Amino acid sequence: MRSFVRMVLPFTIGLLLGLVFFPTVHAAPADQQVEQLRKEWAVIKYQTPQNQQLAKYELLIKKAETATKNFPGNPSVLTWHGTILSSYSATKGGLGALPYVKKARTLLEQAIKTNSRVENGFALAVLGTIYARVPGWPVAFGSKKTARSYLEAALKISPRGIDSNYYYGDFLVDVGEYQAAKQHLEIASQAPIRKGYELQDQGRKREIAESLAKLKKYLR
Repeated sequence: MRSFVRMVLPFTIGLLLGLVFFPTVHAAPADQQVEQLRKEWAVIKYQTPQNQQLAKYELLIKKAETATKNFPGNPSVLTWHGTILSSYSATKGGLGALPYVKKARTLLEQAIKTNSRVENGFALAVLGTIYARVPGWPVAFGSKKTARSYLEAALKISPRGIDSNYYYGDFLVDVGEYQAAKQHLEIASQAPIRKGYELQDQGRKREIAESLAKLKKYLR
């Protein structure tokens, strides 16, 4: 009997440890996939010549599709898959971009439904920007009212965030609310560069500076 216990006990302990740490084993790859997608997106958006971006985005879309298949329902993966498609459609332009932006909307909505605070409100901000920039009915689904709702929701989650304030400020420029736009863009400009997000945040800072420069002609 003692011999049997000695044989079984190590196996039982190992099995229990495996059950305890099983979620961790599967969490790390998803995080790594998200980080890779995010960093490659930033390289394309902020460091790649515009005439080369479409081809680069197309390769990255395939990686995002693989990540979504590997981690179905993961809100961060869905967020970055949607963000990449949104950037691709904005770069592509025209009616041919509509299928991509519609898919981006669906992915971002799924991410938010799973976790409304995913990526610190980033999914909400990107979705709001999509609604702000896409044509309205009958061409597409764009809506300034819906855009504002999503952008303000992102701002509630991240009131001092670089992305939430930039996207909202840029939206306010487009709708002619220039003083409020200036306030939010200045908050975004003062946000610290985040560790691990250096390339993304530095590129965003340049966009913020461009938006503030554009504002000057309206605030004279």
